[in-house]
Amino acid sequence: MKKLPIFTIALIVLFCFVHAKKTRWTNDYGAWKNVVSGDGYGYWSYLPALVIHHNLDFNGAINAVRKISPEIKKDQVITYTIFDLGNNKQLNKCFVGIAIILLPFFLLACLYAKIFGYDVDGFSYPFQLSVGIAALFYLFVGLFYLYKLLKLYDVKDLVICFTLIIVVFATNLYYYATKEPSMPHIYDFSLIAVFLYYTKKAMLAIRLKYLLLMAVSLGILIMIRPPNVLIVLAIPFLAGSFKSTGGFILKLFKTKGTVIASIVLLAIVSLQFIMWYAQSGKWFVWSYPGEGFNFNDPHFIDILFSYRKGWFLYTPVMFFMILAASCVFIKKDVFRFCSLVILFTVVTYVFSSWWYWAYGGSFGSRPFIDYYAFFAFAFALSVNMLNLSWWHKIPGVVIGVLCLYLNLLQTRQYENFILLYDGMDKAKYWKIFLHTGAEYIGCFDVKEIQNDYDFMEKYTLSNDFENNKWGNDNNVTCAYAHSGIHSTFSNSTLQYSPGYIDSVGHLPQPAKGKLSVYTEFWVYMPDKNNDARLIVALQEKDNPSYFWHNISIPEIVDSCNKWTKIEDAVELPDFKSKNDRISIYVLNPKGIVYIDDMVIKFGTHK
Repeated sequence: MKKLPIFTIALIVLFCFVHAKKTRWTNDYGAWKNVVSGDGYGYWSYLPALVIHHNLDFNGAINAVRKISPEIKKDQVITYTIFDLGNNKQLNKCFVGIAIILLPFFLLACLYAKIFGYDVDGFSYPFQLSVGIAALFYLFVGLFYLYKLLKLYDVKDLVICFTLIIVVFATNLYYYATKEPSMPHIYDFSLIAVFLYYTKKAMLAIRLKYLLLMAVSLGILIMIRPPNVLIVLAIPFLAGSFKSTGGFILKLFKTKGTVIASIVLLAIVSLQFIMWYAQSGKWFVWSYPGEGFNFNDPHFIDILFSYRKGWFLYTPVMFFMILAASCVFIKKDVFRFCSLVILFTVVTYVFSSWWYWAYGGSFGSRPFIDYYAFFAFAFALSVNMLNLSWWHKIPGVVIGVLCLYLNLLQTRQYENFILLYDGMDKAKYWKIFLHTGAEYIGCFDVKEIQNDYDFMEKYTLSNDFENNKWGNDNNVTCAYAHSGIHSTFSNSTLQYSPGYIDSVGHLPQPAKGKLSVYTEFWVYMPDKNNDARLIVALQEKDNPSYFWHNISIPEIVDSCNKWTKIEDAVELPDFKSKNDRISIYVLNPKGIVYIDDMVIKFGTHK
């Protein structure tokens, strides 16, 4: 039983490893190219700039990104994180903390790349992989120190295991640990767990080691995201009373080790000022021009409950955890209840005061992830105080399991472009609630060409390639799929995808107007280095095609490494005979594309 929490942590990390390896680290479809993405460019770019190029000119990092993803324009990379200051100077808007804790992984990636012949540019496959591995490492560290912290309070092992499972799989921590590891949240979660643990250890016995580890973890937390400093508000909760809190603070002032720890803290924080000076010639720079906090207009309710990005709506387990902890503490430990309410209120107020309170494209309200270690600790401590019999625990377990199921389902929705990264509202939320079918993918942001046509439903054809209906089984693969487990592909070797081929005599005869064909399918491109085309052709016996309609798929697809819905409709000419043959397929003589969930309809234009 004593090893059960460690075993649980190992299983959690293993599960996350398998998911990340299958969906993000794969080299077959170019998914690895986006391990570092978005704001991650800025957090990570310090390392290739300083270690490889030995300067703070970020053009080398930008060029490396565009080398692996040529479709990304230089301006797009700069828009994410890098600002041009003029006079050949650039400013990285992101703080340097992530680069500090990822440095060992970066150096190992440099060594691996050099030995095995990869580009030593900071963004080739070994470097992207190293970020994914780092995220799982820090996930382990965070869970391990959360476990150690709970053991200091004699929390039961079963309560610890339940808490660890829920805090990962019932929250968006799971998504950011596996799919967006270059974002700061998994690292904040880990370091806050470390800070809480060593703060409690220092309360039990003032030692230099504990104070230094408090200072290092807090310093790096500030250098990742300055609002992380608010975690010091957890100190009264850890102490458990006014007397213990005051006694601990008094001991800090009387201990020489506090001076050393303070110097270490200031030294770590000063690294950001040095970076600003090296980039701009100024010791302090507001690196988020046009952005900031509006403390007079917080979106307190929106950030918690709105359909757009409400934390409690998209991560309901946290609502139940905080509610349960509050109900217990208000009866059994009023001081801790007040401490919990103060920290929750202040953190929510600060987060909701940011000018863009929805925090861009994200799964749920991502800034709260940083504090999950604290909220999970408070929840586990409160449950442990109740000493409930097993049947009294059943409702809590059921709620936890339901929240876990909902989170994993919504994670799948988000990954498959069903749940929008921003712009959700009440109607959209309930339209897709608990739905993951192919018909819901991209249902909010794709123009429905088919609305312009009257179709004859009797003649609707479809192929999801789970049981291929159209021949060419050599092109069917289970390596990647838009829905189910199979898709088809087209490349330079197997240029012709499975397609619909039949006699035109089997097609409907419209009462008026000419017959049109509508084709809809989903396409996945690792890159745009292909010449994939949708073909609609008519052929008389063995003669050359007398009608040839084609559209260039790369010209329609906006971005790679995601499934994109393709729609096309074309009016067919008069057939030469009922024995003519119609063919609808994807032709690709160069590169590779993946196709899934093809639908073909026949009708007339309205």
